[in-house]
Amino acid sequence: MFGSLTQKLGLLKVNKEETTSVDDGNESLLHYLKEANPKRAAKKVQDIIEVQEKLIQRLLDENRALKDQNEILRKENCDLHHQNREPKTYGSHSTMWQKFASPAAYALPTLPAQEVITCWVKYNTIPSMKLVQDHTVQKISSFLNMSNYILKLEEGETVSVGKPVLIFCVKQSRLGVDIDSSLKDVKGKSDKVILVILHSMSQANQKLTQSCKILGTKDGDSCVKLMADVKFIGKGQPLEDSNNEESITKVVTFLKN
Repeated sequence: MFGSLTQKLGLLKVNKEETTSVDDGNESLLHYLKEANPKRAAKKVQDIIEVQEKLIQRLLDENRALKDQNEILRKENCDLHHQNREPKTYGSHSTMWQKFASPAAYALPTLPAQEVITCWVKYNTIPSMKLVQDHTVQKISSFLNMSNYILKLEEGETVSVGKPVLIFCVKQSRLGVDIDSSLKDVKGKSDKVILVILHSMSQANQKLTQSCKILGTKDGDSCVKLMADVKFIGKGQPLEDSNNEESITKVVTFLKN
């Protein structure tokens, strides 16, 4: 975006490395947005902003220098006028500044309309699990928004046929029993179940054994198409770690496809 701006103006003496870094940053930014990686995308946005600020500052400095030069020429022309001599001609800095300040110079690309993803959701009813469940849904929705999607959740007794189903399961005792209990209302009603298993951790950095193999060993015809493990600590306190981010990314990728 900013690389094309400098090409249109043809006014800045920008090093080739600076322009290339902006273009590369745009490509990386689009890549991280598609992969739903907000941390890396945010870092790329910050890098692009810093490069843009440098370009703007350079133009301001050149514009200031041109103003000074014009002031000198103006004084010289006043002297020439008193001497009945032809005044010197010089360019106007305002013309250059108007080009740079034009709204078209900052025009953002038109984004396609956001696509709505409708998903039926079944929450676990344990009161202490509300916070971690709401936090997980918010993260999924946020990741989807970065890829130009809107998440629409539906609740109720009737499962929407053909639509994905998001189910929260809390690991309390035996995982197989907990999963069966969570799936009892949707078995035979949907074949696009996303099972988010919530694991209580005694420590934030405690390692987690993934649950995905249970799908293959329990039932070859299981309605569960994706299992995602999410850790929490204490009484439903959400955790921000690489495991949870990876699990949420898996859910987002499944919903987008």
